[in-house]
Amino acid sequence: MFRNDGVKLGWRLILFTVAGIGLTRSSITYAQETDPRGLFSAVSTSLLQTFNDHITLTVNSPDGQSKIIARAEGETLVLRVEGRIGSSTLKFGGGPNAEVEWSPDSEAFWITDDWDGLSGLYRLTVVGRANGRLKVHHLSSIVGKKFGHPVRCFEREPANVAGIGWLGSSHELLAVAEITPHSNCDGMGTFKAYKVDPWRMVVLKTYTQREAKEQFAAMLGPRPLNATDCDQDPKACYIPQLHPELR
Repeated sequence: MFRNDGVKLGWRLILFTVAGIGLTRSSITYAQETDPRGLFSAVSTSLLQTFNDHITLTVNSPDGQSKIIARAEGETLVLRVEGRIGSSTLKFGGGPNAEVEWSPDSEAFWITDDWDGLSGLYRLTVVGRANGRLKVHHLSSIVGKKFGHPVRCFEREPANVAGIGWLGSSHELLAVAEITPHSNCDGMGTFKAYKVDPWRMVVLKTYTQREAKEQFAAMLGPRPLNATDCDQDPKACYIPQLHPELR
């Protein structure tokens, strides 16, 4: 299995190559390091500077009564939550590409954190107040289960799961499940989107990649927005070594 992760320079740029067969998938993912938006979401706040510049970032809730204080401790992302929503210290994966967004009603926020470089693994968590207490809901398992393993791979691996944005309240969140963008699976870097109720831990609706781009383009960050569309010609997104029957 071959893996090419992007290097974080002034602009993040990834080029994925299927090794040994001369096929190159151009890509996608570019975001200025100082851009406050995230990699997956255009409406989130990127926490990249906590790692690159070793600074503490504060993200205030819309009502101004709660806040997230983010800092990096070695290879761990630490979030201190304070205010009306409740108080807690939470720890997440040590990759630099984490992003967060408060819900419009200031009752919750989601965080996408990464554990293994720019390609992934990415996980999605919602933190919010319920019944007067601060609760944590890990959504990657329910979204990943819904996504399944839709393509052939050299080695089976979990999908990247990331937040895109709230859909009106803290009870409807748009998320994506993405095939990890390295040369392990067909359709690398493609995704489906899901409307999720994080409190009931259920998927309410599924969107194809094309539907998500059409309906939520303004919310999508550069990574999903520029994902290759394979629906009209799936074979164009195959890794030939996974399909000896086509030789």
